[in-house]
Amino acid sequence: MTLLYWCASSYYSGLGEIVDAGCFLGGSTVALASGLRDNLKVAGKERRIHSFDRFLVDHDTKQRFFQDSPLKVGDSFLSAYEHNIEKHRSHVEIYAGDIRSAAWNAPIEILFLDVIKESSINDVIMTRFFPHLIPGISLVIQQDYIHFALPWIHITMERLAEYFETLDYFRSGSAVYRLKHALPAETLEGFVASPPSADEQIALIDAAIAKVPSESKVMIELSKVILLMQLRRPADAVALFDHLQKANTDPGMRRRILEVKNILVQQEREMLEVRR
Repeated sequence: MTLLYWCASSYYSGLGEIVDAGCFLGGSTVALASGLRDNLKVAGKERRIHSFDRFLVDHDTKQRFFQDSPLKVGDSFLSAYEHNIEKHRSHVEIYAGDIRSAAWNAPIEILFLDVIKESSINDVIMTRFFPHLIPGISLVIQQDYIHFALPWIHITMERLAEYFETLDYFRSGSAVYRLKHALPAETLEGFVASPPSADEQIALIDAAIAKVPSESKVMIELSKVILLMQLRRPADAVALFDHLQKANTDPGMRRRILEVKNILVQQEREMLEVRR
């Protein structure tokens, strides 16, 4: 969260808004709002942070974060979020609901993305939010870039590589970019309407693997395994997975590999169901 604090306290100039997309229980919001509070360059700070989340408990968050809570799957945790950001409430505009239904029409100076858990959400971010980035200024923080199961993020940022300058990668998950050139809305809409071929997608994720620091390559390679399964290339996916499984003995990485194995099993079941 130190990165988000620095972005809001030292980088942010007030030329655009701060979008906090995927704020969950408020960790990112508090980091951004604390930075905005301490920013000496910006006078107007009221509701400059725009925080998006469904604020609904799902099966994963129930197990990981709400095990001892009376909240059930499908319940709202918005009140818990509001409690956590209470000291910073005046800086924040809250948008509760599916971001795919949200409208946006204002310049964005800092775009924090921890919401792109599905490719359809990725498409919405590209067509509805990216056109409002400010050339030469706007930062995009892809929280889930160093991740093993979201290949559309790697493919998207490689397709847009000519527009973005990569500032840094963080082993904990994030990649940080600055927009170099304007992103025409029609270009982004065209990207969504005409997705790359299977071979192009593989080439794009290979380009992403080549760019990341060595300690992060395995995570993106695991993401490639998921992509190969999605592209209906199970033999290639299994071959790469077996190679990664044999080559990596670190306990933390072994856990990630096991998670990917579980995803592969589920995807194989779904493919069999479709054939039936």
